Amino acid sequence: MPKEQFPEFADYTPRGDGSWIVRPKVIDADGWVTVAQAARLLNWCPDKVYSYLGDLLVYYRPLPTRIAVKLSSVRTLHAATLDPDFWDSKERKESLRKKVQKEMEILTDKALAVG
Repeated sequence: MPKEQFPEFADYTPRGDGSWIVRPKVIDADGWVTVAQAARLLNWCPDKVYSYLGDLLVYYRPLPTRIAVKLSSVRTLHAATLDPDFWDSKERKESLRKKVQKEMEILTDKALAVG
């Protein structure tokens, strides 16, 4: 599985002379991110991300108090929202919703098969 570097999530360490050491986080291209990280990638506030979970974003709950968002769904939504007509196009939103619902069903089936 390919890994990607994300400077948005980098660790910055000051050197003391005014310069910084930047260590970008490496995340699987098909991995999971937190709601805060998804919000940062989409340039949204976390509350807006919560409102689209399960609708336009694939997610799961590894713990009762934690939510993980699939990175590929964040990128797909980000690419779709670059087009200003996305929010007005019912067909484009419905296409993305169907894709998300299909992935959510697969995750649900996997979870039920394990449990």
